[in-house]
Amino acid sequence: METDKLAAALRFYFITDDSAPALSPAEQVRIALEAGATCVQYRNKHYGPDCLAEVVLIRQLCRDRDVPFVVNDNIDLARRVMADGVHLGQDDAPPARARELLGDSAIVGISVSDPDELAKTDLAPCDYMGNSPFKMITCLIKY
Repeated sequence: METDKLAAALRFYFITDDSAPALSPAEQVRIALEAGATCVQYRNKHYGPDCLAEVVLIRQLCRDRDVPFVVNDNIDLARRVMADGVHLGQDDAPPARARELLGDSAIVGISVSDPDELAKTDLAPCDYMGNSPFKMITCLIKY
């Protein structure tokens, strides 16, 4: 994806929450797209075969709005549903493998949580990097 298009796509990057019992991931995506999401990541740490239909539905919801759709952690699932890309963690396949399997036009993202991970990560095949908090804040009020 061209740099300008990717930058625009990453402005409102929505990630589904598989622990939100009130809304299915597809319902979450519908709401996020209506709110103006510019990229959607399907994240489900408990993915099983029964999730495939929902992932295909989410991909179609995104395509209908011309919004890039990315699968978290799972290159094979991204290929299977013809997602626009994949977002990888440090314990997943290396970004170079994702690039090899998904092609040059795919979006490949990586999570990095600290300077040591950054130093050991090959960023060359990546289109973007997601960062975890680098410092915990203790002044937030919990509701």
